Amino acid sequence: MNYRPTPNLLILDATGDIQRCFRLLRSRPEFPRPPAVNYENLKSVHLVVPKSLQGIRWNKSNITEAKAYEEFMRKAVLDGTGPGDRVLVVYPLTMATTHQVIPKPAESTEEDGSFDWEKRRVYFAHWGPGAGSNQWKGCKHVFLFSEFLKPKRVIIAKASAYSETRASDAKLEGMHGRGMTGDALTVQQGELLMYGKQMACRGNVRNIDKNGVCGEMTIHATMEYGPMLAHWGELFRGAPLPVRKSYDDTESDTFKGRIQRYLAAPDSPQQASSTEVAIAVGCKADQLRRAMATKAVSPYLGAYGWQLLRAREIGLAGNKLYLVRDTAEERKAA
Repeated sequence: MNYRPTPNLLILDATGDIQRCFRLLRSRPEFPRPPAVNYENLKSVHLVVPKSLQGIRWNKSNITEAKAYEEFMRKAVLDGTGPGDRVLVVYPLTMATTHQVIPKPAESTEEDGSFDWEKRRVYFAHWGPGAGSNQWKGCKHVFLFSEFLKPKRVIIAKASAYSETRASDAKLEGMHGRGMTGDALTVQQGELLMYGKQMACRGNVRNIDKNGVCGEMTIHATMEYGPMLAHWGELFRGAPLPVRKSYDDTESDTFKGRIQRYLAAPDSPQQASSTEVAIAVGCKADQLRRAMATKAVSPYLGAYGWQLLRAREIGLAGNKLYLVRDTAEERKAA
């Protein structure tokens, strides 16, 4: 931040509320609620990356990984689109700079910088710049490959800056190791959500009609499915939940995976005891209860309208746990 918050300061930031950084200010700004956009015309597909390509650290990646990932990108684009479609592909910058497996716009023979992928007009943009651009507003498919994960030092510096904490006074306990906590986690999650929405909204979804309804578009994203579900309503209110398309042939049939499928399935019973659910997914009841609290499963509960309730909370005798699902109408009313 190169300015100090002062009285009557107005900040125009389309994704400032999602980014979350302003929550760390000592004097928190107000967020007047803008007119709501209806994203009912937005479809989404969660792409499960092949296991061999999961967890690539692009700053330490090699050419073999980059070429394999480009092949996966091409297959996903061709599978998810048809001839004549205009497609925006968002990719990690390293693929173009270090490994040079992504073509540069200057290499295009088209005036608009697009490339022909089996009669699809494909445009490329890397993570980072492009926020606010109308250049690709005619694209009805946007593919978000990988995520824009900034270096940990940048996240720590940003968290300290917004909270007005000197580096020497910063509490760094939750800022080291594989997982972040505290202010650093707030900043990291906010950055991922903000850039995800910004780049997704480069396409036709940004064309809002007079009734506040977005243009028809499909997002195809490889971001983690749990966070995607957990924040979906915050990102794209009114949009149908993402569907999964797996390119991982080795995806294991774990009991957590079976629980996820049970929670997502529209034909699962609206109400079932923990014992009945455990039998259905092939695990023990105590495993089921523990799984419900994990990062892999818990987002499914809220996203698909489930609650874990005691028998007495739903008018039944005993102390057994039950999974109860709200109807779509009840969720809309809420």
